[in-house]
Amino acid sequence: MNKTIIILTLALSVFFSASADYEIFYQVEPPVETNVLSFVPEQKPESIPPVREVPGPYQELFISVSNEYDIPMEVLTAIAQVESHFRSWAASPVRKDGTRDEGMFQHNSRYHNYFVKTFNYGREYDPYNPWEAIHVTARMVNFYFDRYGHWTDVFLAYNGGAGRVDNNDIRDDSWEYLRRIYSK
Repeated sequence: MNKTIIILTLALSVFFSASADYEIFYQVEPPVETNVLSFVPEQKPESIPPVREVPGPYQELFISVSNEYDIPMEVLTAIAQVESHFRSWAASPVRKDGTRDEGMFQHNSRYHNYFVKTFNYGREYDPYNPWEAIHVTARMVNFYFDRYGHWTDVFLAYNGGAGRVDNNDIRDDSWEYLRRIYSK
């Protein structure tokens, strides 16, 4: 299996806070295999983000869902922290296409029907209700982890879409999102 691995060490002031040194690995697979561009903190490809404090009303919810779906709690809390700072009422401005990101996990309204069908067994859910949206998010995270096997690719797919990960077409804002996921 021919792989090209390029290791780049970037200055802390460019991508990361001064709290830790990271190396960024770009791994490009041969075209016949899954083309996944992986951003991996130095620890391991399976490394999870740092621990974040969950606001009191949501602690039991995050613990319960983390256990139910066998997802490290750090993964779910990183998404909620970066997407909305745990604010269930968060909403992005309406875009030109009429869509917006909604709720604690910032589910995009354009994909609401897809999320209902694919990640919620065809049942409607309210993206502003964290008790409903976290289950949709957890199923989505498991779907991406089963597909990619790397937490970093899960986060990139969650933010920018699986198609971009599959085609090595990661936008700059997704790299910034990933940096924020792995920063404390």
